Amino acid sequence: MALESDFVPFKVLAHPIRMARGKVILPPEIDDLLLELARTARRRNKALELNGNDIDHALQLVRILARACSKAGFRVSLGSDAHHPKDVFRNMEVALGLVDEFKLEIFAPIAS
Repeated sequence: MALESDFVPFKVLAHPIRMARGKVILPPEIDDLLLELARTARRRNKALELNGNDIDHALQLVRILARACSKAGFRVSLGSDAHHPKDVFRNMEVALGLVDEFKLEIFAPIAS
């Protein structure tokens, strides 16, 4: 799992639900899988991204991820996944709503 690797140092796992997003049927244990991901992120001191593009295409899955991060007591990063200027801040109001709803901490990297 990428979160457990020290090969490439990183602070945020971007698009953590992207591969599951296209699935018509999610595994029944998706809540447990995302909770384990969030617990691993906490143990490894990495944040998980709530992604604006994923919110467009799989809001329920992003909600499950937000709930898992809340249960694990760990932080999230917010990203719009912008590839064009018009997409900057895409769905940030939804992401901030999830932060409030699930009482999440937002990861804020400190420049070094």
